[in-house]
Amino acid sequence: PQDIITNSPSQPLCDVTEGKFGPFAGQLFVGEMNSARIVRVMLEKVGGQLQGACIPFIDGKGLRKGNNRLAFAPDGSLWTGQVAYGWGGDHGIQRIVFTGKQPADVYSMNLTTKGFDLTFTQPLNDTTALNPDNYQFQNYYYEYHKKYGSARMDEKPIAVTDIKISGDHKKVSLELDNLQQGYVYQLNLGDIKTESGDTLANKIICYTLNKLIDAAVVK
Repeated sequence: PQDIITNSPSQPLCDVTEGKFGPFAGQLFVGEMNSARIVRVMLEKVGGQLQGACIPFIDGKGLRKGNNRLAFAPDGSLWTGQVAYGWGGDHGIQRIVFTGKQPADVYSMNLTTKGFDLTFTQPLNDTTALNPDNYQFQNYYYEYHKKYGSARMDEKPIAVTDIKISGDHKKVSLELDNLQQGYVYQLNLGDIKTESGDTLANKIICYTLNKLIDAAVVK
């Protein structure tokens, strides 16, 4: 989503480090030119095509702008090459290394027939995880045309009607009042904490819903 997740996304790179770079093996990292950000993308196949969610991976923390090319080294560290094309960016190469500490973050976001399942990297504190105020959804779509860009169309809040948490406290199942094909579902997370007291590293995640799962209710 424009201005929310990225402005000028660059190279996608699959994490093939088998855990050397942390818990996100098999997911994608995407560079961003206009801000000091690298984005993480989690995909799934629904109705025969890929769709899924994106979330910031690194925001600032010493990262520069202009992240144009990404590559993993044999030791599992991530190298990012930065350039500037006149409107934004930076110059240089930076290396990102996994510290070994398990991050507190959304691991995956998966569509269900009634909403979404959020799986987290750590077990959650039940009180915060079951608080409906900590899940603020809205949806919207973009118009596709030759003119540059699009406003967010038909933007509206979406109510969460039910919340369940799994026995291991790592998966939260959310039922929504409305699921529509062709819409982005933006979720702003509140003050959710892990069992160890950590707060989430990232609190915005967007799922592009191109196809509904069979038997989903469309309103």
